[in-house]
Amino acid sequence: MRLPDAFKRFNLGTRAGRAGRIAWFASLLFCPLTPVLADDDSPADITVSGTVWVKGVRSVIANADIFVINNDELYTQSDDQGHFTLHLPAPGVYALAATAYGYTNTRPQILTLAAQSAGATLDFYLLPSRLLPDVVVNGERNPDRVGKTVVSGKELEQVAGSNGDPLRAVQSLPGVAVANDASAAPAIRGTRPGDNSYVADDMPIGYLFHSGGFSSVFHADLINDFNIYGGAFSPEHLDVIGAVLDVSLREPRTDRFGSKWNISFIGSDVLLEGPVNADQSFYLAGRRSYFDLLVNEISNKKEGITFQLPRYWDYQGKYVWRLSAASTLRLHASGARDSFSFSVADDSKIADEQPVLVGDSSFATDYHQQAVSLETRLDETRRNKLILGHMRTSQDMVLGTAGSIDVSQDNYFIREKYWFPLTAGHDLLLGADVWQVQANIDLAFRNARCTGEFETDCDLSTAESASLRDDLWINGQYAYAKDRWHFADRWTLVPGLRLSRDDYLHDTYLEPRLGLEWDYSDNTLLTLGWGRHHQYPSGNYIIDVFGNPQLRQVEAEHLVAGIARQLDAGWNWKLDTYYKDMRNYVTADPNVNYVNGATGWAYGAELLVKKTQTEALSGWLSLTYSRSLRRITATGQRFPFEYDQPWIAVTNFTYRFTPVLSLSAKWNYHTGQPYTPIYGSNGTYSDGRPRPNYGQLNSRRLPNYHRLDLRLDYDHPYNTWKLNTYFELINAYAHNNVAGYDYNADYTDRDPVYQLPLIPSFGVQADF
Repeated sequence: MRLPDAFKRFNLGTRAGRAGRIAWFASLLFCPLTPVLADDDSPADITVSGTVWVKGVRSVIANADIFVINNDELYTQSDDQGHFTLHLPAPGVYALAATAYGYTNTRPQILTLAAQSAGATLDFYLLPSRLLPDVVVNGERNPDRVGKTVVSGKELEQVAGSNGDPLRAVQSLPGVAVANDASAAPAIRGTRPGDNSYVADDMPIGYLFHSGGFSSVFHADLINDFNIYGGAFSPEHLDVIGAVLDVSLREPRTDRFGSKWNISFIGSDVLLEGPVNADQSFYLAGRRSYFDLLVNEISNKKEGITFQLPRYWDYQGKYVWRLSAASTLRLHASGARDSFSFSVADDSKIADEQPVLVGDSSFATDYHQQAVSLETRLDETRRNKLILGHMRTSQDMVLGTAGSIDVSQDNYFIREKYWFPLTAGHDLLLGADVWQVQANIDLAFRNARCTGEFETDCDLSTAESASLRDDLWINGQYAYAKDRWHFADRWTLVPGLRLSRDDYLHDTYLEPRLGLEWDYSDNTLLTLGWGRHHQYPSGNYIIDVFGNPQLRQVEAEHLVAGIARQLDAGWNWKLDTYYKDMRNYVTADPNVNYVNGATGWAYGAELLVKKTQTEALSGWLSLTYSRSLRRITATGQRFPFEYDQPWIAVTNFTYRFTPVLSLSAKWNYHTGQPYTPIYGSNGTYSDGRPRPNYGQLNSRRLPNYHRLDLRLDYDHPYNTWKLNTYFELINAYAHNNVAGYDYNADYTDRDPVYQLPLIPSFGVQADF
């Protein structure tokens, strides 16, 4: 039996390939092949046509080989659309097969052609092999490489413990610290989660993670990739002193209408997408948690508190209209909402500690964004992107008898970016942003004058009540320029300048940024970056009555250096070092509420060793050493930052046993977080409650944290759709990680408060 050369090349001798070939040859033994029947009255040529598809997802396979078994000359290939046409010489019984590089073979299909037959239609469905997984690391969306980590959404979908949410898996990357298991928002390189900028498709978003840390606000299947800029980022990024998380959402599919449905342990989501016509396509995704549908409320009689589990929902939509070969118009929409509530009894332990918490409390926050973007390629070297957008955010809170907060704001923005070559070797980016914020403020709350970072005794019950109703209009402008100057072979200098101003704090910043990239060899890259950055203080620090409108913005200076090297067999490693010097941190003041009264600095080294999925094994090892400290200017007191975790180690690996079965494991370890100890009581508050006697700020640490998460994925591919089931064990060996301490009424005794116990989780995804 002879086979066409295309089939001889198939499967490359892998263990899965050998098993596939054995099954394939076994099927041939039982194929009821009959000789081709010749008939003088039969047509001279019979056409068999069809399409070669990826099994389970209905995307086409180009350059697939379609052939008749036992006849090397009856052979053809599929075109770019997966279509093929095979000409057969005469009626009879044929065994046809299809193969393609990176796909496992299927059983031959038996085709019987009668004498009067004019032709036949036949489709083939091939299953991807594990040699060529759809894991793509794409770093070309932004050519800057200083201080950047690029990760695809597919790489993070199967990280254990993340419930299939790629953005939640950010916690497993180097330099990322988190407060506890209930928080997914990352603290990166010595700064708070609120010091980061969250951007999707070049536009700011309200927030990235739902409360409780259960998931991000984006459907997992829409995340194409994201770039993390840990410091010294170039001038087109928004003004923050922490890091930039730049998410890219993929385009809607254009080949057919499809959908994806997911039911998991915590919620359900759906994605609908497809073409409208040859030039237009869309997607629409939505999700809702159902904790509140399964359990209305939970009561803790010992503590005297009743609470309703967090509720959340989100949505995303994109409409793409390809106006021409050079211009694309996109309509964007996204939004999310989170809420929860609780009630405290007047005879509870919590009521003894904070009487203002007695009664009903509720919290809700949401955002809704709409935008239109026009991207135009003017010629081979020049392109332009214009974005007009609006985002509305709101926060509504009632906290017992402490008061209420109702704040909403509308943010209108215009963003313009223009890329062009200045001269040979110079690639220039010019950009400008114009924005306006209209804020409606209605506050009636106790003003405790507390940042939570630099003060220990923040007693809400004895704080004075204050109120404010106001409408604010704040206008601002950004302008920036960046030049990628290829000044020598393998050397690129990236100077940049950013100008920012606003009419509320009346600050103007002209900040230089500088990057240097040296391709030492084809496999080795060295980078160096420096930049000055600033950030608006939190809104409650700068409003009238409750804050100080005369505050300065927080400032920082970043210095980063790194080396990255590509190795064989899909291995690579990257080592980054950094130093951050930060000024004008906000501290409490009894006279003007808040002042710029603290400084800080952070430094560290991060190692990432990564294995892309070229074979069965993929994943990475991340190791971070860092320190982050703060200093109060008035007293000279120095102390560790709340998120200071000197050692962080994460191992995350996936082993794919077959193309449809894989096991993932993630082990996370970090130094215990700092906390401020309490040594009994020190007198009483004005209402007679014991006053805690605080020790030095953040002078003690919680026990070191470690946790193992496991995940098992199994795909059930059918011809035109597939079903994925997964099972997770969170905290698989049930380690009791301490989140903090709960003190008795006079602060003479305490009990540890533990984080997540062993939790099983599961999910079912159907992809049509």
